[in-house]
Order: sequence, then C-alpha cells, then structure tokens
Amino acid sequence: MAQVYVISPMPAVRAGLYAMLQASADHEVVGQGTSISSLDSLLEAQLPVVIIAPETEDEMDEILEYAEGYPELRAVVLGPVAGDERLAQVFSARPWSYLPRNANGDDLDAAVTAVAQGLIVLHPSIASRLSPSIPTPLPNHISADSTDLSQREQEVLHLLALGLPNKTIAAQLTISEHTVKFHVASIMAKLGATSRTEAVRLGVRRGLVVL
Repeated sequence: MAQVYVISPMPAVRAGLYAMLQASADHEVVGQGTSISSLDSLLEAQLPVVIIAPETEDEMDEILEYAEGYPELRAVVLGPVAGDERLAQVFSARPWSYLPRNANGDDLDAAVTAVAQGLIVLHPSIASRLSPSIPTPLPNHISADSTDLSQREQEVLHLLALGLPNKTIAAQLTISEHTVKFHVASIMAKLGATSRTEAVRLGVRRGLVVL
C-alpha cells in the first residue's frame, strides 16, 4: 500500500484529492498541507508519494527548490502551471508523474501506484510542455521506438505498468494466464530487461508506456 501526502494551498483541491485517494484500497493518505515545507516533519520517516497541486509560479519555484534538496522525493504534480518546463530537469533522476489538473480518480490512482514502484508517468496531453529531451508518446500507446513490440505486447506492458498481476492482465485482455507469461517473457527479452519492473521502467523511458 502506497502512503500519500497531499499538498495544495486550496482547501477544496485538497479535499477533492483526499476523497479520490481514500476511495482506493491501494493507498493510505497520511497527511495534507498547504505548501511543500509541510513535509519537513516527515523527513525522518519514510517519505510518502507526494501529490502537489501548485497554483502559481512562485509555488512551483518553492517545489523545485525543495526537490533539489531532497532527491528521494517522489511526486505526482498536477498542472499545468507557469514554470513547469523545469520539472523534467529537476525530477528526471527520480520517480515522478505529471498529470493534468482535471485527471480523474483512475488516472491519479495509476500514477501514484507507478511512482511508488519507481516509475515515471507523463500524461501525453501536457508532456510536450516539458523539456524537448522528454519524448511525447504517440497516440494509442505507440511510439517510434515500439516497432519491436507487437500490439498485444504493448497492451501487456501497459498493464504491467499499472502493477497488475498476470491473472488480472489475462482477465482484462481475455487471454490465458499462460499467454500472459509468454508475452511478459517476450517483452523482457526484446527490451533487455531482467525483471518485470525493469521492463516497465525501460518501456517508460522509451516512450512505450502511457498512463
């Protein structure tokens, strides 16, 4: 279960995020605050995944300055907000996510799960606002680097990124669990991965996974 801390200067935003996260059995909301500095009391404990909804560029500046001092910070940022083009530079070496402010509960849930597992999730609708070095995924979860993976393998990889077990993937795709195992093995071989987690991480970095 991923622990989550919610940050926003707007009470209504905090309440909405809290309600969506509490509805998930996979997450535990351990606190909320009005600014990134409210995390100071948690630094001696295991830092949770932090959901941040900045309202102004000044708030973004404060978040980025704080993140530079704490490389272990794992964040889901809701935007866009002025100054977000610096996010990729500051967060590139750590698990993080960037979602639109109107993301639904499922998107938020998936992003928190992925970040908690050490992955990077950039929503395609706003990823293009970031550094040009961050690839913008093409529609339908297909990118220029994905030609080695079949359509079915891309679907399996996407579900792996959501942290789903083989049995659930099989049910969602209406295939056997044995077939899922075959696809996972093929994905790992094609990406040069030694584990499912590494396969997802490589897929995210190559633009093959979009949540």
